[in-house]
Amino acid sequence: MACPLSLKNRKTFFYAVCLPFRLCIAIIAAATESTCDYTCRVIGAMVCLFVFFSFTKNFFVHKPGFFGAQRHDETLWWHHVRPLHAVLYLVAAILLWSDVKKWWWVLVVDVLVAIVTYKKRAHCMAHQYINIAPDSSDAAALHVT
Repeated sequence: MACPLSLKNRKTFFYAVCLPFRLCIAIIAAATESTCDYTCRVIGAMVCLFVFFSFTKNFFVHKPGFFGAQRHDETLWWHHVRPLHAVLYLVAAILLWSDVKKWWWVLVVDVLVAIVTYKKRAHCMAHQYINIAPDSSDAAALHVT
C-alpha cells in the first residue's frame, strides 16, 4: 500500500528516517566488529541475507513501497537501484560470514548509494518541474541541499 507524500515530506522522510536508519546499521556493525563472535556473524549474515532477498523480491514484483510511490500502482522512484542495494547486502553477508575485517564498509557504500540516488532524483525532479510556482511546497522541497 502506497502512502502519498508530497515531495517535501518525501525529503523529510529520507533525511529523518531512511538515511539515519541505514547509517545506524553501518555504525552498529562497525562498533561491534571487534566483539563479534561466530554466533554474532551468523545472525548478522542472516539479517543481511534477509535484506538481500527482500530487495530482490520487491524488485521482481515491482512493489511500490510505503513512502516511495504516490499511488499503489506506481513504480517506486528508486526501483532501479534495488538490485544494487540487494547486491551490497549480499556482499556484506558473504564478507561477514567469511570473517573479513572491515566488512561493514559495504554498508557505508549502501548509505552513499542512497544519498547519490536521492540527490540525482531531486536534481531530475527540479528540472522536470521547472514551472512549479516558487512559493509552492513542492518547489521548496526540490531545493537540493
